[in-house]
Amino acid sequence: MKTWRLIPLVAALVVVLVGTTIAPSAFANDEREFPVMFTNGLGIRLRAEPSYGAPTFSGTGAKSLPEGAVFVAQCEEYGDWVTNTVGDSSNVYMRSAEGAWTSSVWLYTGTNGRTGLPLCSELTKPGATKIVAGDPKPTGDITTDGWAYDDTLVSIPFNPNVRLEANRDNVAAHCNIQRRVGYHLAADLCDHYLRGPGGIWVLDTSDVAAREEPLRAMFEWQMRNGIDSHMSDIKKVDPDKAKTFSWRTGWFGYEATAPLTDVYQALRKFSIAQKGDIWVGPRDQAGDRPIQIRYRSFLVDRYDFNAEYFDEWILAQHGWAQPFEIHGQSELIVYETTLSKLDPWSTPFYAKQDVLFIK
Repeated sequence: MKTWRLIPLVAALVVVLVGTTIAPSAFANDEREFPVMFTNGLGIRLRAEPSYGAPTFSGTGAKSLPEGAVFVAQCEEYGDWVTNTVGDSSNVYMRSAEGAWTSSVWLYTGTNGRTGLPLCSELTKPGATKIVAGDPKPTGDITTDGWAYDDTLVSIPFNPNVRLEANRDNVAAHCNIQRRVGYHLAADLCDHYLRGPGGIWVLDTSDVAAREEPLRAMFEWQMRNGIDSHMSDIKKVDPDKAKTFSWRTGWFGYEATAPLTDVYQALRKFSIAQKGDIWVGPRDQAGDRPIQIRYRSFLVDRYDFNAEYFDEWILAQHGWAQPFEIHGQSELIVYETTLSKLDPWSTPFYAKQDVLFIK
């Protein structure tokens, strides 16, 4: 929820953990946990192969999982197309370290495509965690694991029998003031709220970070911490082989710091996250090793109001305005260096790829 009245600044920066905690295990390995969902309470039967009609998994471990349980995926592979109970379709299958398979449509992954786990064909065999020699540099996209708000807002039908013209004019006047003083993002969001029809507003997280220095610093810390969490493992990789490590932060709460700014007026309180990977290649003739770092930063907010902001709130109650979600992501940043030059806590954070220089 955002609130954009001009109020005294209480603190320079409030960073509150929302919903999850970041333990060392969040960066400790390449396996990921996905909850079983979309089965109408029936749960899933684990398969021996990436196929809907494959025999039930007969190896060590669970043979089925109830809805709400967690499936721990080590890798993914393409298989049969499957459609779940809510109409989502995918041909991506997930495999556990024990070798059990399930279609990704029965898991909450935040996407109908690949999740960023390695292909199972890149691993040596079920149960292995080491990627084979020659692991190529990651080149695919980096996407969020799911937005902090995953219960889509429902539009309320417009009710012409309730006379709210004065309330609407009050809010419209506030939108216009924001635009006149240069708060263009805040004014755009305000207009979208009034005009509907809701939906998702997409913005560039890079632009927000460039205008909000403490936010940029927070993204920089997330990136540096993600790299640092893998440094000991990177140094253990066979010098004639390559390997990719990944990090993801979960969602953090963030509050903009300066009331008289567009970011504060537009968003104020929102949540941020980051995902990235770091690839270490085989040593070169000089004995050094190439490093590729990639990351993308994310932002999510819900643009709605409580009764404290009566004009905005009453309009939404009768369909004269529509709350909506804001999803933001940065450009995919790709940064190259070498292992001898890599210092996680001095690695610069880049908000945009076009200002990046290669060390």
